[in-house]
Amino acid sequence: MKLALIEPKKGISVAVWTRPEVPLVTQYYVDVFKSLGMGIRGVFSLTSLKEEIAKLLPDGRNSAGKQAAIDDIYLLSDMLTTLFDCDSVGVRLVPLSSVKCPSFHVDNIPVRLVNTYLGEGTEWLPKESVVTRPMVGLTDANTQGLTLDPM
Repeated sequence: MKLALIEPKKGISVAVWTRPEVPLVTQYYVDVFKSLGMGIRGVFSLTSLKEEIAKLLPDGRNSAGKQAAIDDIYLLSDMLTTLFDCDSVGVRLVPLSSVKCPSFHVDNIPVRLVNTYLGEGTEWLPKESVVTRPMVGLTDANTQGLTLDPM
């Protein structure tokens, strides 16, 4: 497990945590990727999160994989709500087939936790690394991933 802290600049703090892959969870998401449709979006109480997510996630070939995925979503949500002393969490589990944010943007929320279960992962770019000239023709049609983004 690897944790990198990016030094705060003008109120921005970023922690990058590289977690080991859990093959049971990965295989579950590979199995159900196409049946996730538009994914899961909602605000959930931590006390009912596991039950609600269990209803919303499709069944896969292996029920242990689904339970491991539910447990992981709960773990990340529990960490976030504990850090910020709140009782509920917004969760967005979204299957992606292309870049999620094709245009650069600024988040207007106080905190975001992003976890990628399948695919290339997530990248945060400091302002000085952003290319501002038009980047015509740069697309990756083969990008597929599944991102958990407690909103």
